[in-house]
Amino acid sequence: MVTGIIAEYDPFHKGHAFLARKAREDSDCVVAVMSGNVTQRGEFACFGKRERVRAALENGIDLCVELPAPWACASAADFARGGVALLRMCGAGRLLFGSECGNAEALKRAACEIASADGSAIRGAVKSGGTYASAVGASVSAETSSLLAAPNNLLGIEYTNAAAELAPEMEIATVKRVGAGHSDGESDGFASASYIRTLAREGRDCAHLLPDGCAETLAAAPLSDTDAADRALLHLLRGMSAAELAEIDGVTEGLENRIARAAAEAERFADVAALVKSKRYTLARIRRLLLRCLIGIRRGSLPPLPPYVRVLGLNERGAARLNAIKKSVPLLTKPADRDRLDADGQTVFAYELKAAELYALTLPPAPAGAEMRYTPVVVK
Repeated sequence: MVTGIIAEYDPFHKGHAFLARKAREDSDCVVAVMSGNVTQRGEFACFGKRERVRAALENGIDLCVELPAPWACASAADFARGGVALLRMCGAGRLLFGSECGNAEALKRAACEIASADGSAIRGAVKSGGTYASAVGASVSAETSSLLAAPNNLLGIEYTNAAAELAPEMEIATVKRVGAGHSDGESDGFASASYIRTLAREGRDCAHLLPDGCAETLAAAPLSDTDAADRALLHLLRGMSAAELAEIDGVTEGLENRIARAAAEAERFADVAALVKSKRYTLARIRRLLLRCLIGIRRGSLPPLPPYVRVLGLNERGAARLNAIKKSVPLLTKPADRDRLDADGQTVFAYELKAAELYALTLPPAPAGAEMRYTPVVVK
């Protein structure tokens, strides 16, 4: 059995290690699809990609492959579809994730109920100024609505939907999240990634919240600092006209005008999202859109699913899995392999390179082109 996990590992913490151990119990190989330089919360990754991959490989993951930037900084539904598609390409027979409810059947029932909800009522509520999540919550049962209130349950429902569409043979399994929630501090030695990022950015000790050895691994590279790139990012955004913004994938319903005005008014890039945000558009959605604007992801330029499997790191079991799929999927084990990709693959990898150069602005000064020098992490 090949078990798949979809994650950001920003950073890899004890909760991630717990899930990897669960996956390891009855699996020949554990594959993780991991976000690279940009994240689903609409921010640059805090910890370096190479260090996150090594931490994962040293704690139960056999093969790490990259979720391309256009899916990594996308809605929960597209994030899930990208991850499931890559797991299918890697031959995963099971998708395992953590959730607040810990009940895969409950999440499947919720997914079915949401799919059969009154779409016109949901669209009407959104047009009236509500968020999509709140509109869906008002259209389903109290049980399903309560599940939607928890972020990992919501993502689990999207995983369930994606698997039903793209890999109906894939088993869906979940374990109940242990320890602290997303907005909490520490609990029983566990803490959320967001809390650990806060500690790390404040220079406070977080080693006790990470698996053994991870603190040393993650300290091998500097944390990203968006403030260091703030004026450069604002300059890039101001350089885009409303017409150019309107061509970006996900920018709809006149948002290009709100973004253009906010970029002109804001004194810092960090302030733009708050100026665009409204009751209808959440802060996370706007942050994702701003990243997509900076990367230049144009509407209609993307294939429906990731067109290749890019290897970020592996051990011997992971190498055996690659050997099993190498003849059936487009595989990138080094950036130079992009020359063998089709047009869709070339387009997606070009966006990946742009995201990497933007991310590099948040790090100490270094020559450009680091992404083209990336080689997979190998753990014996």
